[in-house]
Amino acid sequence: MMTTLSVENLTCGYNGKEPVLADVNLTARPGEVLALIGPNGAGKTTLLRAMSRVLRPQRGHVRLNGHNIWELPAQQVARQVACVAQNTRLAWPYTVRQVVALGRFPHRGWLSPYTADDRRVIEDALNRTGLWVLRERPLHTLSGGEQQRAIIARALAQAPEVLLLDEPVAHLDLKYQVTILDLVRELADGGLTVVVSLHDLNHAACYADRLALLAEGRLLAVGEPAAILTATNLEAVYDTHVVVSPHPLNHVPLVIPVPGSMRDRAPAE
Repeated sequence: MMTTLSVENLTCGYNGKEPVLADVNLTARPGEVLALIGPNGAGKTTLLRAMSRVLRPQRGHVRLNGHNIWELPAQQVARQVACVAQNTRLAWPYTVRQVVALGRFPHRGWLSPYTADDRRVIEDALNRTGLWVLRERPLHTLSGGEQQRAIIARALAQAPEVLLLDEPVAHLDLKYQVTILDLVRELADGGLTVVVSLHDLNHAACYADRLALLAEGRLLAVGEPAAILTATNLEAVYDTHVVVSPHPLNHVPLVIPVPGSMRDRAPAE
């Protein structure tokens, strides 16, 4: 099923305090990667928490296929929406396979036996994240990057229609940054709705269909990478000098920060 996730006039905060995200309107569509970008404290994680039904809005709505997500049964939302939080660390005495198998809970409950389809989905998630050879290892013995892949695999095992990811490649080496983002792109191309927050603007440019630029709790602009990743936009939001030039292979914007020692130099002809 093609699933749309949208926010309408969304305002969110914590513990009854002042909002950290205000008046956001945004729609994530099936078949696309929507990347949330912006500096630290811009509101990216708060937006993902609201979209995943973890943080209740102070004002506005989150809608899953037009339905208020807070009026839907929690299990139904869990079947449709999977979220990979930032910096997830688990000290559970479980193997990688057992952790990934937890992703099947919304479809089967705690006590029901695993079906052949459950086992197939779990195996596929392990393979797609490069974890098959580590499947019997206790989770706590893995590196931070390997644990992150296990959490992503658990989300894939949910077989969701919407996938929300908060900095999913922050702790991964170069190979697995590409492996995971290639997988994200493949899932979107297959019809999934994907929203991902990324600090790496070049990753966002290469993998996302649209970018949502946030700063100080406000949504400043939404559009294709070429429209959003301009030197004017980025220097205003990040307060640093950048050079933006076409990527040599796919011509999307390539963002290069300018070191202080080079800022007085004229650009090369």
